[in-house]
Amino acid sequence: MKSGWWTEARSIEEKKWTQACGMQKQHLAETLGRLWKRVDQITSLDTKIDNEALALALQSQVSFTNVEWDELKVHDTVICTSYISSGKLFFKPALPEKPAGTVGGND
Repeated sequence: MKSGWWTEARSIEEKKWTQACGMQKQHLAETLGRLWKRVDQITSLDTKIDNEALALALQSQVSFTNVEWDELKVHDTVICTSYISSGKLFFKPALPEKPAGTVGGND
């Protein structure tokens, strides 16, 4: 049986890990859709976003500031399996870089 200090130390480490992962999830949710990548095909699991302004903007840029994103008025929830067609091209959200010092980030 482990002593009380071990259980408490483990609990603290688990809380730190959970908080770090939660912060990464929040960061991902806030930034997903600000960067897009062109893809050759989509799958039946992908979810289409209908937004004419975004489709038009993707013809000339694939990265958006928060202000630009707000101006596009994307009301759909952007998830990793989202896609949008722009002309004859398909775009999916690109995952942002992991901030340095975060779990799994660059140190």
